[in-house]
Amino acid sequence: MKRSAVLAWVLASVVLAGAGRVEAKPARSVQVTFHNQTKLTLEKVSEHLDHGMWTRHPPKTIPPNYKVGWASESHGVMTGTEGSVTYRIKEGGQVRLWWDNPYAGGNSYDGGVPENYQIPNHGGSGHRARVEWFFRPFVIPPIPSRPLTSLAVRIVTSREALAGNKSYKYFDIGPLGWKLMPEKHLQGSTHVHKLDLHGLKLTTDDIIWMRLQKKGMEGVNGGPDGPNGEWKPERIELMINGNEVVLKFEVNEWLRRAHPSWKVVLRPRASIPERFARCLRMIPNGKLDKKDKVSAFISTPLAKMNGISGWKSTNVPVTYATGRAIQVAKSTDGFCTIDIALEKVRSGTQDYLVDGKHTIHLQRYLRVEYKHKGHPLPRQGQRVQIGGTVWWDTDDEWWYEIHPRGPQDVKGLPAQSARGSGR
Repeated sequence: MKRSAVLAWVLASVVLAGAGRVEAKPARSVQVTFHNQTKLTLEKVSEHLDHGMWTRHPPKTIPPNYKVGWASESHGVMTGTEGSVTYRIKEGGQVRLWWDNPYAGGNSYDGGVPENYQIPNHGGSGHRARVEWFFRPFVIPPIPSRPLTSLAVRIVTSREALAGNKSYKYFDIGPLGWKLMPEKHLQGSTHVHKLDLHGLKLTTDDIIWMRLQKKGMEGVNGGPDGPNGEWKPERIELMINGNEVVLKFEVNEWLRRAHPSWKVVLRPRASIPERFARCLRMIPNGKLDKKDKVSAFISTPLAKMNGISGWKSTNVPVTYATGRAIQVAKSTDGFCTIDIALEKVRSGTQDYLVDGKHTIHLQRYLRVEYKHKGHPLPRQGQRVQIGGTVWWDTDDEWWYEIHPRGPQDVKGLPAQSARGSGR
């Protein structure tokens, strides 16, 4: 073989060997930039990848007012990357982040932070996604105290891909809530929803929080999101007495089955028991019909006990409610539903008069779900004192409920008015 031919053969071999070592780009990847815009120090508790491989691990510690980053990518044929990381806040609480860039389907992101902190995110679309999270406290502006003649909420949906959604949505301010009509919130759209005050004489002092919820398919909380079922509101504004905007907040969080609601507490200095008392509903529950009673036989054990259209725990202490039973209805699942027009509640060690004649505005109502097991039940119209653990019923707007722990928590009372301290 001539020398020139040998050199050409060697050169070709080197080129081909090098080409064989060139790795294909990953099918999917996520690069995260995390902005800690607080005075808090974050310490990593865990990191996990369900799919893919790390190209840069999340840091062990994130100092206050600091920016960090990490990344993961797919590993294997026709795969995506999905991961999560949890940080502990030295001062208390956790920050949890989750991302998913699947081989097929849209990208998803989720974040969990302590109350009155927010974790909006920007970007994150495409096969090679870049997403930014911003961990920061809510800034609550002073809320002028004035009567309400009208109330409305303006919601702007993000322009990001797949941010729109047609599922049922609800909004509430604590003691009063609404289903938002129409449900359709398309990508980049703006909707103003007028909120019915039901003839109640409210003031801005009755607005305890702003909470936005997205339901699953067919309006069921905890149900599947369905195709393109996630929703990303960009901004929310509360308007009073016409078009006066008194509150405006960035949202920019994906609402989905695992993270269906967004909330900002506007009275953060109020204790948990006081907040509970002020968020008791101003309108009683509707009456249960025969269909409700029969369907409860299926829905309660199979759904509510498994988080579908069901109950969520709260941090409200054990509470005793005193008042008049305005509805007592047994269903076929062994539960009894008792609705109470309240005189007072004792939450933990604190008493609150909620009969509409004292500090807390307007008459308040509370529902009890009691697994009575054949024990005697109160009569409709009877004064009662019923205690137990406090739960969220996640149907519709979400409302507080008391679940008695046994017959010792359900007592009939004499007809005369109750006496006791209140605030």
